[in-house]
Amino acid sequence: MKAIKIVGSRRAKVMARVPMPELAGDCVLIKTMAVALNPTDWKHIDFISTKGATAGCDYSGIIEEIGSDVDPAHGLQVGDRVAGFNHGCNGENLSDGSFAEYIAVKAHINIKLPDWMSFEDGATLAVGITTVAQGMYQQLRLPLPSPASSITAADDAQPILIYGGSTATGTLAIQFAKLSGFKVITTCSPHNFSLVQERGADHILDHNSPTLAKDIRDLAGNELCIVLDCITTGESIIKCCDALAPSSPNRKLQYCGLFTVGALPRSDVEAGFTMSYTALGESFQKWDNYYPGSSEDARFVGDFMKLTSKLLEEKKIQNHPAEVGSGLEGVLKGLDRLRKEDVSGVKLVYSL
Repeated sequence: MKAIKIVGSRRAKVMARVPMPELAGDCVLIKTMAVALNPTDWKHIDFISTKGATAGCDYSGIIEEIGSDVDPAHGLQVGDRVAGFNHGCNGENLSDGSFAEYIAVKAHINIKLPDWMSFEDGATLAVGITTVAQGMYQQLRLPLPSPASSITAADDAQPILIYGGSTATGTLAIQFAKLSGFKVITTCSPHNFSLVQERGADHILDHNSPTLAKDIRDLAGNELCIVLDCITTGESIIKCCDALAPSSPNRKLQYCGLFTVGALPRSDVEAGFTMSYTALGESFQKWDNYYPGSSEDARFVGDFMKLTSKLLEEKKIQNHPAEVGSGLEGVLKGLDRLRKEDVSGVKLVYSL
């Protein structure tokens, strides 16, 4: 089969004769129909890759075989149309990664796609959904939505700031926050205002506005206590912390970023971060940091994937817009576009 493999420092290429992945007992074998690109893909290739590893995280496809130990409670069958994510560029298992014609992936991490959703749209989902699950519901502890939830928030709904609302994670976070009953304040570039409005944001602000923090405080009545930062740079962290409400004994101020950020500019703000790979339930190492396998994360995100499947079936969640190309060679060109920051408001997807 074909797959994108790491062949050296900052180098990946399409290899034509890659062995089929071995199917572990808790995994399913999937014929890959489409893959989507994330910034983590090129960053792993360029900075922390292992020669021989397989690149890529987001995928959609068809289940061809089910491992002997897969729990029937996952509700998966041969022939199911699914989307999920794999541990791309995993130096401890070189066959992990989604940029391949066939992949073996953890069963619990799959979302069952409704009949109305294309493989290309489905491929955009899983990394963002996992980040939402970990960030908004494990770290920030928002109340979980249900298939019966409404996106209409009460007039006195609690505000949440989703910084970077037009990102692939941000558009999903907006929708889940609305289903959880929150008033959503978000930021993005003006050319993406219509996208985040369509996804349900209540208030939209230009992230480059010199009065951004004050404007957010005014919109929230100086009561903003919860932030999900879908950008997580030094600049975004400062802006998010400036937008939060003043410290008070009766308030818990919470910030969650996409990765660990160290000390925040405000000591009164509780910091959290996401690490999607822990949802796979296996230990791994990134740079000098060791992350033990987390059965709790695997269980939580697995349950969240089932919830997402139901919300998709009810058409309560829309995917991030997909810009569709084709082939693994196209994936390599798309990764170069991400490196150059030549993508905004869409997710690059490639049919295989």
